[in-house]
Amino acid sequence: MKLSEVMPLIETDHFTKWRLDLPPRPPSDHSQEALRRLDAFDTVGTEAAKLLLVDALLAEIIPNYAKLKIWKGKALESATLTGFTDYLITPSYAYMKTPLLCAAKAKRDDFTKGRAQCLAELVACRKKNQVEGYDLDLFGFVSNGRRWLFYQLTTTNEIYETTGYRKYAASSGRIGLCVRQMCKAGSSVDLTSIP
Repeated sequence: MKLSEVMPLIETDHFTKWRLDLPPRPPSDHSQEALRRLDAFDTVGTEAAKLLLVDALLAEIIPNYAKLKIWKGKALESATLTGFTDYLITPSYAYMKTPLLCAAKAKRDDFTKGRAQCLAELVACRKKNQVEGYDLDLFGFVSNGRRWLFYQLTTTNEIYETTGYRKYAASSGRIGLCVRQMCKAGSSVDLTSIP
């Protein structure tokens, strides 16, 4: 899917720069050890290799948000999209259920395609959420494990996009804070107010 096909689904034709003024934070000992262990893997050659780096960051952060769960490789279908996501973040249930809060893509290096795919997944998440009575901001990111772009799709059809954060090891504190901010927003969704 191309960006020119996705943007009309959102009913906007531009991105708003999203500057996350988050102070850098040094990577945790756990994160540094996970990266050290990943030195034994090829984390450059394929999209599957990139998943290892994204997994390492998410494995450090998501367990701190007991209300959230990560789903990998799940089918995501809507009237406009049928496919499999690399990552979906939802409330923590024994099965995948709405609201869908975050969609993410691991790409080898094709950020143009990744951007369109991530936004298409956010649109599909929004449609599934709306069917269940949820209307909330959604988050996403695209990463090759070394460069990270973050997105927010608001309920008013605004798309916020960060400039790329680079070099996982050098900036993982800031990248981690971006993911934490998305998780904090997702874990604060009031699930009891929806019929």
